[in-house]
Amino acid sequence: MHITTLNLWIIGLLDSRSGWYILINRIWQFYFVKVEIQAQKLIASKYSLHDSAGYFSNARNLRDHYENVEGIKYPSTRSRLYNTKTKKYISGLLAKSRHNVTENFGCPSCTSHFNTTLELGNHLNRIHTANSRAEVDECFNTLKHNNKWILSTGKIVEDSLYAFGKLQIGDHPSQSLIFDLGDTDSYIKNGVFTEQEIEEIKAYKSPKHVQKALNEKQSWEECYNREKHFDLDWIKHSVYTLVREYENSSLMKDHLENWYNIHIWCMIDHIFGDVEGLEIIRGEGVSVASSIRKSLKRTIEDVNNHARKPMGHRFDFLIRETNPKSTNSFEYGASEVDKSYNSNGNKMIKERGIKLPKVLKDMLDILAKENKGGYSNLCTVGVVHSGLHMKVIIADRPKGYTTRIIDGKALQIPVDIISFGEKVLPILVQVYHLKVLVKNVFELVRKNDKKITDDSDWLDHCLDKTPTNIIPVTSTSTETQRLINGITVKAEYNY
Repeated sequence: MHITTLNLWIIGLLDSRSGWYILINRIWQFYFVKVEIQAQKLIASKYSLHDSAGYFSNARNLRDHYENVEGIKYPSTRSRLYNTKTKKYISGLLAKSRHNVTENFGCPSCTSHFNTTLELGNHLNRIHTANSRAEVDECFNTLKHNNKWILSTGKIVEDSLYAFGKLQIGDHPSQSLIFDLGDTDSYIKNGVFTEQEIEEIKAYKSPKHVQKALNEKQSWEECYNREKHFDLDWIKHSVYTLVREYENSSLMKDHLENWYNIHIWCMIDHIFGDVEGLEIIRGEGVSVASSIRKSLKRTIEDVNNHARKPMGHRFDFLIRETNPKSTNSFEYGASEVDKSYNSNGNKMIKERGIKLPKVLKDMLDILAKENKGGYSNLCTVGVVHSGLHMKVIIADRPKGYTTRIIDGKALQIPVDIISFGEKVLPILVQVYHLKVLVKNVFELVRKNDKKITDDSDWLDHCLDKTPTNIIPVTSTSTETQRLINGITVKAEYNY
């Protein structure tokens, strides 16, 4: 632009009402933005092997090389790089035509960049490499091939879960040979099982649906018999309790966790009232089965070093046999409760996906020992309820060494009584089904425990050691601390 023309343009702006603002804005755009762009540091992203020469065009090609050539599978990421005021990332091809470009080595599994391949290697080993779990490997090698679960396709369930578990960086149920039917998408995505194989696992000896006894009309109130009519009385009491809450408009409001336990989910406590020998332990009770598993490897050295005995996990309620503390108290189920429902929240995922399946397996293992090593017809149950939502999960071992987790339907008590019949009755059926499962297992274990024979030959071998039954070890988390904002704190979850 000619100087005279530029002067006239500036004078014209100053004569206008907003001329000063326009002029200042133009100067800011011309000078400061240009200076800011020039101040950005140009970084060329390179993807290289951390232990040898060789470059790849992007992170995906580098991951493929590690997996196909070196047998190391690093997790993928959906994160992408974003330019900042001080950094601008450019491709290696574009870097050839620019000056003052800094080369960095990108991580194939996250957005981190490093000055040297040595730093990159340390990062991969520390953050993205699965840790070896000696107890899992040792236990897996003791499993008998003939007792494993072989699908119709020829795939061995235990072998597939074991191989998949070794690839996991953090805790995962597969490391304990737990197959969770609620996480089938992950198994399909990673090629562990096909949809056909998952359907076969799901259908194998699945628990039968509860009988339609609730629909039968009985004149039980006229001549009440506790042994015969207890469940019907429980239904009426549960419905009456909920109707009172609707009349008080209580379900329209938010409440604390304990309010829901007392006013809504007390129906679970009440339904076990006629099962002599069982009780619901509420108030963050400690699981005996979890404590036994975590204390298996205690030694004299631990005692001499004054190491505390590991405590079992706490749960909002436990279904436990009522025995004196001097005897074994078998457990048949556990529950986790939260005041608000968030199916995809970190707390819900960890408690539903890791904590509950592990303790249900611990309970199942102890019941199997009491049942002379047999898992047939045995199962343990977990209840997840938050607010007015409820879900039941079942752990069983239908075949081989794999603990199967069956994910129940998510149910909800409506806040409006208009949907009472449609939504509340399925919850009553679900709770009744829960009782039937627990009661059947409880009676089965008791029956085997009280077997009496007139033959006295068993006395000849009563002091012999009982043959050891192979039980897949439950993986214990190695995470005892974590880093938050540069500060090391105790881990919130340690399973």
